[in-house]
Amino acid sequence: MRTLVCAMTLSFVASAAYADAPQAALDLIASADAQGVFEAAPSEPGAIIVTHPRSGLVCRLGAGAANRLLIFPQAARGEDVACETSADGETVVLFATRFSFTTSLDEQINGVADAIRRRYPEAQPAPAVRPIISDTLPPHRSSAFYISREGARCLTSVSVAQVGDWIIKLRYTAPAPNEAAARAAEQNAERRFNEALQAVVTRAD
Repeated sequence: MRTLVCAMTLSFVASAAYADAPQAALDLIASADAQGVFEAAPSEPGAIIVTHPRSGLVCRLGAGAANRLLIFPQAARGEDVACETSADGETVVLFATRFSFTTSLDEQINGVADAIRRRYPEAQPAPAVRPIISDTLPPHRSSAFYISREGARCLTSVSVAQVGDWIIKLRYTAPAPNEAAARAAEQNAERRFNEALQAVVTRAD
């Protein structure tokens, strides 16, 4: 099980300014050697848009943020991918995976939660992201923890759903020095996952 941690030490590809966002999307794809897996899409104000056509995943990456695309080699090319955007202490990672074996949402959420606990033995359970109530979105599972990053508390959460053959997962991490910040982080995680799922479901129709 892959683990993405609060403290990121990996190298990132810095995005260009909004005016160059379409080219920035192409540059991200080229830097990840992801041609034929991800596609550049028309940008939106403040965002660089990249899609994964096979799953329907739409990645809205912050213009001016640190962004990267990932193709995991454990699976067939393009069958296990992610996109990540990070700015101002907030990191959002979207995964799309088509497994070669049968899995369940409970297995997926428990696996990631266990990985977080192993990486952060001091992790404490936090209120999970609220369930999405919608007639158009699939069931999902969520789990959240308070962890320490450089001595400061932050919230890290994971949400998982299945759309067709694809497991869609969101990892969200943000500073949570107090309860108001923690609630805001939980709401942002819920909103991000809701938007991601809606995009995948819409493209699958």
